[in-house]
Amino acid sequence: MKLKILLIPILIILIIIMAIWVVYPGFQDLSSKQETLKGANAKLAGIQDKNKKADILGQALIGNADKRNTLLTYIPDQEKEEEIISNLNSLANAGSLTVFGMSVTPVEVIADIPATDTLAMTVPADGGAAAPAAAVKPVVSNFKVNLGVTGTYENIKDLSKKITSLRRFNNIAGLIISKDETLKAEEQSTSNNLRASISLNFNYLAKDNSIVNIDNSVFSEGSFDMSIVDEIKNKMNTVMNSLSTGAIGVANPFVK
Repeated sequence: MKLKILLIPILIILIIIMAIWVVYPGFQDLSSKQETLKGANAKLAGIQDKNKKADILGQALIGNADKRNTLLTYIPDQEKEEEIISNLNSLANAGSLTVFGMSVTPVEVIADIPATDTLAMTVPADGGAAAPAAAVKPVVSNFKVNLGVTGTYENIKDLSKKITSLRRFNNIAGLIISKDETLKAEEQSTSNNLRASISLNFNYLAKDNSIVNIDNSVFSEGSFDMSIVDEIKNKMNTVMNSLSTGAIGVANPFVK
């Protein structure tokens, strides 16, 4: 009888211990999964918020077509050498200068642009959190345009000013002005014409088709800073003329 009385508490203790072995790890695992679920829900809410802001940004780009086009003209996604040649030739002719040479040469230079905001994202197959893949830097491709003109010093100087104020990003890498050796000696003494060789650097930013990092600051801010567009319009007042579809520019730019 006493043995039976003792067995009952022991059995209860064993049952409780077995329950602890089975239930407690499961409870811990459930708690851990709940915390993971909370974190996933928070990330999902953040992504949904940034997705809404991405829609707002897209609508802003559509609504600001003029500013968008100004930026894409200033740094386009293609070389558009024909457009540059046509514009330089037009500026030279309008400034009473004669073009005697023009060439385009690629330059192997990559702009040092931080890659932190342009990381591609890799999503694991198990649906876990997206991880950043290898950084992809936006590559700015540069090329050089060499322009040769003859004309007066004032007209050459005026052309240089108009080039630096083009609504297409560029910089004058070199400028050499000399006597026009093509003229005869007696003509050189009476002519005001000089010979100028201008070396220009242009660039373009090719489209990047990689997936942009969702943590890019632009998605947090939800707006674009378009103040640079007004600065371009105010300071860069030489408008770039686009070639119409099928246009090839002047057949011979060296003949007025």
